[in-house]
Amino acid sequence: MIMGFDCGHGNSLGDWLINKAIMYQEENIGRVYVMLDTQKDDQVCGYFTLLSHQITTQSITKRDRRGKNEKATTVVGSHDTLPSQLLGKFALDSVYQGCDASIVLMYFVYKAFLDILKYTAARYLIVEVRENKIGEIYQKKFKFALSPQKPESNNLSIYYKKSSDIKQEFNLINSELNKKEIS
Repeated sequence: MIMGFDCGHGNSLGDWLINKAIMYQEENIGRVYVMLDTQKDDQVCGYFTLLSHQITTQSITKRDRRGKNEKATTVVGSHDTLPSQLLGKFALDSVYQGCDASIVLMYFVYKAFLDILKYTAARYLIVEVRENKIGEIYQKKFKFALSPQKPESNNLSIYYKKSSDIKQEFNLINSELNKKEIS
């Protein structure tokens, strides 16, 4: 069902899924997660990738470098880069755009990210975007912060979200889902 995936906008993300996703998996460059619509013969409705990454300390605001319960002096300040995970691809088939499917897909991003934290360190989930319009969606809909660092020659703006914020949001969503199951 991957062959029919089309997210619009020239479908470069659909082409990537069809032509390169398996290579990324096999060569251990990143992990590709696919969301299926079980109501429609397991049609691919969206996917995302997570890759090991690092971010420069200057790309994070001073306030966000520290956790809520951390002291003013931490080892974070002594590092030029900090461990993170990069949300490299995040795409929905055009049939699923404009509804809550992006929220569901981001929920699974958070779940995968938190699972990764069981085995490796990552203080942030990072997104790099070329289009301001896309960056605004991450900022407004998913509460990512815009990096204070200006885009470099590649014109990618960096957005990030602290792992502690992801964990808190994920737990809140889970408690809401559990309440609905009980009702």
